[in-house]
Amino acid sequence: MDQAKWQNIKNVMAAVLDLPTEKRADFLAREPDAEILSEVEKLLAAHENADGFIDKPILVQQGAVEDSEKDSFIGRQIENYLISEKIGAGGMGAVYLAERLNSDFKQKVALKIIRRGMDSDAILKRFATERRILSTLKHPNIAPLLDGGISSEGLPFFVMEFVEGLPLNQFCAEKNLDLEARLKIFRQICSAVDYAHKNLIVHRDLKPSNVIVTEDGTPKLLDFGIAKVLENEDSETTVTMTREKIFTPEYASPEQITGKNVTTATDVYSLGVILYEILSGHRPFETRGKSFDEIVKSICETEPPKPSDAVTNFKDARTADKSENPQSAIRNMQSLRGDLDNIVLKALRKEPSERYGSVQQFSEDISRFLGGLPILARPQTVKYRFGKYVKRHRAGVFAAALVLLSLVGGISVATWQAIVARRERARAEQRFNEVRKIAKTVLFEYYEKIKEMPGATEVSEKMVTDSLEYLDNLANGSDYSIDLQREIAVAYRKVGDIQAGGKSVNNLGQSQAALKSYQKALAIQEKIVAENSSTTQDHQLLGNLMINVAATQESTGDLTGSESYSRNAVELFRRLAGEMPAETKPRSDLARAMWTFANCIRATGDLDKALQTFRQSAEIFEQLTAENPEDRRSSRNAALTYKNMGAVYELQGNFAAALELYRKALPIDAKNAEDEPNNVTAQMDLSFTYGSIATASVNSKDNETALENSLKKLVIQEKVVASDAKNAFARSSLGSS
Repeated sequence: MDQAKWQNIKNVMAAVLDLPTEKRADFLAREPDAEILSEVEKLLAAHENADGFIDKPILVQQGAVEDSEKDSFIGRQIENYLISEKIGAGGMGAVYLAERLNSDFKQKVALKIIRRGMDSDAILKRFATERRILSTLKHPNIAPLLDGGISSEGLPFFVMEFVEGLPLNQFCAEKNLDLEARLKIFRQICSAVDYAHKNLIVHRDLKPSNVIVTEDGTPKLLDFGIAKVLENEDSETTVTMTREKIFTPEYASPEQITGKNVTTATDVYSLGVILYEILSGHRPFETRGKSFDEIVKSICETEPPKPSDAVTNFKDARTADKSENPQSAIRNMQSLRGDLDNIVLKALRKEPSERYGSVQQFSEDISRFLGGLPILARPQTVKYRFGKYVKRHRAGVFAAALVLLSLVGGISVATWQAIVARRERARAEQRFNEVRKIAKTVLFEYYEKIKEMPGATEVSEKMVTDSLEYLDNLANGSDYSIDLQREIAVAYRKVGDIQAGGKSVNNLGQSQAALKSYQKALAIQEKIVAENSSTTQDHQLLGNLMINVAATQESTGDLTGSESYSRNAVELFRRLAGEMPAETKPRSDLARAMWTFANCIRATGDLDKALQTFRQSAEIFEQLTAENPEDRRSSRNAALTYKNMGAVYELQGNFAAALELYRKALPIDAKNAEDEPNNVTAQMDLSFTYGSIATASVNSKDNETALENSLKKLVIQEKVVASDAKNAFARSSLGSS
């Protein structure tokens, strides 16, 4: 028997064993090759006759895996959680559906426990690492950690949000999503993985079953059980995990499958496999029925076919993933050819250095594809870039072609076209000014009226999407007036505020997107200041944009960039305040710049300098409040500064000083919240003050005060989330509370 025939027999046998017993006969009846059918039936008979060779699988006898016939945890209570059924098992733990007891509301949770026989020191360390990792990850597309501890039997466990939905590939198939919808969901997954990377965590086991998509289309990333922390990692645990090769082969990178060093490029590769699968209905390499050496050879030495070719060559639905609908993938064949083929194959390069430099870069290339822009995964030839330009501007290119033909046809036709062009230009300018006025009104006037209202988040999301499309198209122009350039910069800043920045907590929680918007605004404003006789207002806007960029960089972990921008902002506003000592705004801006700079240096660990800078900021805000007691903004900023100073004192162990500052902020926040009961920012400010008092009280051994203030915080945040469930910041805060 030749090698190809034997390989086909192995593939069919593997497929049969994957099926329930009652479905195997129907499956074999569809096999057209009689020789293959005969050999598979013999192997299947031998397999069934060997069932009694040992009473239980050897891995069960040795305690490496659990006996699936019985699970002693089902029906039992672990701390405050009643286990109802088993919903999954990983390399070291089993996951159960449980219900929280002793609570005012019913809550389904996913509870993970170390499997019996797997509680070695290395595995326990890995389990503890997973719990530590999950506790640090706060992202709308990552299932959050809710609780954790040690069971009465000494087994570690932790409790996560139970995500109701379907695995990624099954969701795409059952909802029959089009290409754009699949790519948008995939970009949300990239956002979650990129967030983990920025927190120095590599997932290492990305696959469709670890991404659950809810009914509303929100993907949630699960299972950081074999994730790697990129610094301060326990060396003993790392060696053990590498030697045992805990991963899913179908989605593992070449360096992972051969036991080499794992970096963020490993997750880029696994995401490439996932994208390949949800676009084509196939994985790049078939692993079923193959030995480990055959798998290694395929993944490490064989180049995968293009996703479009995988769809084109689709002949046997038996080889496709059972959860995917091959027909829906086939309809995408023409769309996959070209740019998407190149994007996926770049992520699947054998050498990590040849893949995308980051998950964010991978996601941005998909965004460029969706926007009709040239992608980074293809050579930037003139022909390619011109072709993309033509597709984006069909009407304009067509009009230009008509003008060219008219010139060839004669002067009279050209003159007529020129007259038409002037008329169209006049109409276009009129429409442009009308759209400009509408956009400015919506973004600045309407949003200011609704931003603090409960339930404004959904409107904000739509506003951001529409505004960015308008601004990005507008920003591509080069012959605009200085006034219009200023408008564009201010508008980008406003979009950044809505995405994740600004003074309002009623934002979308999109820090990376906000940083991009602020940086676009800053680039425009720097050009205005450098190339023109700019006004004082131009310098003030430049300084405020530096503050926005610095604050957002600090929140995303870029302390070096944050310190540089905030220091420059302090110097700029100190100069402006010196030039205009009687003006309120330069002093207020200087205090904000100092506040941002103090926040950054606190994160670097220089607590004394941070405290000194916060104190200088607070003194300015207090002076401004004294000059104008009705200025809510200055008094709120003073209260925020008190709370930040208190946080520094807590880090220094001076809890009495921290409590004094928190109580100094309390009447300010309480009055603002009472005066504006529908102002989300005012309500959240008050909740954080209660939370700060609670934390300092715990550290001062005053548990009664701590509990009282914690409950006040919880009540406020529950009301805010109930009024606007899409407020990512409020949801995250409530989860922490």
